[in-house]
Amino acid sequence: MNVKLLALIACLVVPFQWVSADIAADFKAELTTEKVLANAMAGGMSIKDAVSEMVTLKPKRVVLIIAAALKVSPQDAGVIVVAATSIKCSNAVTSVLKTQCENTIMNAAIFAGADPTLITAATAASSTSRAITATALAPASGGAGGGVASPN
Repeated sequence: MNVKLLALIACLVVPFQWVSADIAADFKAELTTEKVLANAMAGGMSIKDAVSEMVTLKPKRVVLIIAAALKVSPQDAGVIVVAATSIKCSNAVTSVLKTQCENTIMNAAIFAGADPTLITAATAASSTSRAITATALAPASGGAGGGVASPN
């Protein structure tokens, strides 16, 4: 009975293992980025998961990965950029480096043909914008000149 049960489980599990995507093996076999992505998606991976794993394994290929993903699924540009950014930019030491990394990825996506409205946040009506106030423009106390601009 136990042997039959093990055989049944093996028959059910083994075929699915062959179908699953193996991105690392595809990269090791030196397949093109497009082919690696196609194999991953044929194996049942979502575009988000495929991009995340591909960028994790080959972070220097992020531009090629984004371009390939956008060819396959241009409507998912936002998901693709977020997936690539979350992996590639996660180790940025400072906020400036993180912003530069994010901008590089967004620019790569736009260059590859992504609709900018799908990957960038609207800034005109942003709730984080700050109005310049008189307080912000007032000179610091204790400085020379007393807040009056020098005629020089």
